[in-house]
Amino acid sequence: MKEYDVKITETLEKTVTVQAESHDAAEEQVRAAYYNSEYILDSENFTGVAFGTTEERRFRKKCAAMMTVTLSPVIFWLWIGRG
Repeated sequence: MKEYDVKITETLEKTVTVQAESHDAAEEQVRAAYYNSEYILDSENFTGVAFGTTEERRFRKKCAAMMTVTLSPVIFWLWIGRG
C-alpha cells in the first residue's frame, strides 16, 4: 500500500477601494489594515480550491509492526511509572 501527501489550497479574495498617493502606498495601506484585522476574509470570499499530491511513500506493514514492537516497551514503562 502507498501513502500520499495531498495538499489542499483554498483561495479567498476581497477587493477594497482606498485613496492613496501611489500604487505602492495603496497596497501598504491595505496590507497594514489587513494585518490589523480590519479586513477579515471568510467563506463569502471563497474563489477556488486546488488539490496537489506532493509526495508518495510506500507503507510497509512489516515496518509498522516493528515500530509498534519498538515503542511498546517505552509505553509500558511510562504506564508503570504512573502507578
